[in-house]
Amino acid sequence: MSDNLKNILNGFAQFVGEKDKELKASLTLNIETAKNGAVESAATAADAKIATAKSDLKQEIQTAYEAAIAALKTELVGGASEELDTFKELADELAKLKADGSDAPAAVLAKVTEIKQTADAVKAELEAVTLQELKDKFAAAFNG
Repeated sequence: MSDNLKNILNGFAQFVGEKDKELKASLTLNIETAKNGAVESAATAADAKIATAKSDLKQEIQTAYEAAIAALKTELVGGASEELDTFKELADELAKLKADGSDAPAAVLAKVTEIKQTADAVKAELEAVTLQELKDKFAAAFNG
């Protein structure tokens, strides 16, 4: 009877050990799966936040660009009438006055020409800025 009890206890201990091993393997797998899922979910959420930030930044840059152009135009045009609200129209009108023998000083025409050239240069510089350059600078700052 002693051997029988010993065999039963040994069998029970082996059974418990095997079940413990199975349970440990199952829990380890479940934990690993949950961890991988959490990392993937966090990465997806981070990607979404980065995409939103990029989109918001693009919109802010576009809005600031448009506002800067509008402010520059307002500053340059002032309250000029519609027929004289561009540098070309103003320069053409001054050229007509000069051609008609008006005593409009050449300095005014030169100054208008200089201002037009400056405005054209500013416009060219603004148009030369690409969205990709801004994205690259943002990414460098964000990741740096």
